[in-house]
Amino acid sequence: RPVVTTDWCGCRDVVDAGRTGLLVPARDAAALANALDQLLGDRQRCIELGQQGRQWVVRHFSEELVAAKTLDVYHALLHLAGRTALPARRKAA
Repeated sequence: RPVVTTDWCGCRDVVDAGRTGLLVPARDAAALANALDQLLGDRQRCIELGQQGRQWVVRHFSEELVAAKTLDVYHALLHLAGRTALPARRKAA
């Protein structure tokens, strides 16, 4: 399914305007209505935007990639705290 969102922080980072979805100015109801109207009248464009958007998400947000990036953040935080490893787990009582 195609995405229509506002050109705002975060949203513009995950939507490549015109390729993986449509961006409209924030707080612009007329622009939002126009974008939705364009998509409602063009089934093929809906399909293309939806497919390209899904491919982008799969490439950039796979479970493996998200887990690796999360570990990178943890390691960076440990480095800032002067540690090199996570503390040992406590044994259950």
